[in-house]
Amino acid sequence: PRGAERSREDAASELLQAEMEELRAERRGLVERHREREASLEAMLRQLSEALRDEVCRADEAASRRAEAERLLAEAEGRLAAALQSSSQLQADLAQMRKSTGFYSAREAASAAAGARHGEAGAAAAAERVAAEGGTAAARHSSASSRASAARPVMPRAAPSASAAAAVARSGS
Repeated sequence: PRGAERSREDAASELLQAEMEELRAERRGLVERHREREASLEAMLRQLSEALRDEVCRADEAASRRAEAERLLAEAEGRLAAALQSSSQLQADLAQMRKSTGFYSAREAASAAAGARHGEAGAAAAAERVAAEGGTAAARHSSASSRASAARPVMPRAAPSASAAAAVARSGS
């Protein structure tokens, strides 16, 4: 009886050891799977962190480029406004100069002389010569103020007479 009992104890002990070994192996497997999952999650977290950092950098660069573009646009708008104001001022100055002097430019004088005495060839030739001289003078000057001074006063605003057109032709101006 004692041998049988001992043999049962040995069998139970072996069974218990086998179960414990099985539990240890299962635990080692669980620990290994946990480590693998942890490593996988860490790698995923690193990738997400890098992607987020890249996205933040791109957003910062885009914001910087947008701010620079807005600054350049505002600068260009300022320059355009200044140029328009300068152009308007030059036109106003030219109109005021014409109004205060009461004279036409060479082109306007030629047109007026030709219109008033379109039947007389001499007046038309004189008007054409005046227009040609005024045109060459204007071509020599590039700015609006230079063009305004190059458009020499040649005739009062009143309708030009044939004698006035002839006087213009004789004077060469």
